[in-house]
Amino acid sequence: MIDIGVLEAVPKKGYLIKKTKVSPSLIYSSVTEKKSNQIESKVLLLKEREMTKREANIFDAQLIGSVWELKRLRILDQKVTEIQESIFPKKVFPYFDEEMGKGSIQKLLIDAGYYISHSLTSFEAVNLSEQDAQVFHLKKNSAAMKVTSRTITTDGLIVELTSRIAVDYKGTFRLPFNKETFDFRHQQDKLRDF
Repeated sequence: MIDIGVLEAVPKKGYLIKKTKVSPSLIYSSVTEKKSNQIESKVLLLKEREMTKREANIFDAQLIGSVWELKRLRILDQKVTEIQESIFPKKVFPYFDEEMGKGSIQKLLIDAGYYISHSLTSFEAVNLSEQDAQVFHLKKNSAAMKVTSRTITTDGLIVELTSRIAVDYKGTFRLPFNKETFDFRHQQDKLRDF
């Protein structure tokens, strides 16, 4: 965590969280510990196609039309760690090629003038299919993490959908205590006490 700038070593005090880095979000993952030049991508598929109905319901009306579909492997320390599938409207990237697909999509978005606000991300434990297991050189039904995210700009546009199957995934989050959720979850406990 020191390497990614979240912690700092303070003599005679130990390791402290840098105040500027504290936020209610992902602090660390097995991918964010690497610099972008340490992550290799191998493009498996890049094609232009029409949006599905589901995708048209997700993207803003001004972005409806064709999409780029990108499937790639993410390789860390010479080991395949992710199978990543991304979709982004052609109106976001009118031109997209394989070389662009090897880089950071977020950097491409920023370079194209988009201001990223946040990503809405969900995590789900899954077992590898036979096809995915072959890519990772693992056995079918080995444990993996499915990470699905939507990149959202400061003006509320969803500009990217990504789904990835990751192995050896680790993450650390800082989640603020939510008293309303806590009270709602323990509402039945209060009723039983009467």
